[in-house]
Amino acid sequence: MVGGWLVDGVPVCPGETGEDLAEVEVRAGLGLVPFAVDVHAARWGTLARLVTVVGRGAAPYGVAVDENTLLHVADGEVRVAGPGRAHAVRPDGDGGVRVRSYRAGEGFSSDWAGLHTPSASAGPIAHPRRRAVPAVVAGTALWRAGQIVAVSITKR
Repeated sequence: MVGGWLVDGVPVCPGETGEDLAEVEVRAGLGLVPFAVDVHAARWGTLARLVTVVGRGAAPYGVAVDENTLLHVADGEVRVAGPGRAHAVRPDGDGGVRVRSYRAGEGFSSDWAGLHTPSASAGPIAHPRRRAVPAVVAGTALWRAGQIVAVSITKR
């Protein structure tokens, strides 16, 4: 997700969150995480933007991240750190979406099918279909191996 606040001319989040775009845009990202990412969910109210994008099928699933919140993505597992929450958004199978919020210390599978299943273990979850790429999403920055590798993250 690169920004925008309208979908077909209908507001889905505050106009000042559009990042100089009117219509919501979803573009291919760097491929470092296997889901769409939206940021500033609590502060800017962008969770509704991601819900709309996933609900319309523009992204298969995604995670909206609150301010000062980290996602550590490695070995098929996403772990949350920081004072905010990460909100996993996925289709519910009936034409709608399901949102599950995770706080620090909680985690979930980075695979779409596993987003509904919280992971209580600190260990990795194996997904033979997908090779894990260690990464951390922090606000609007993506960290990998201690270095910033991107400033804007979109869906793969």
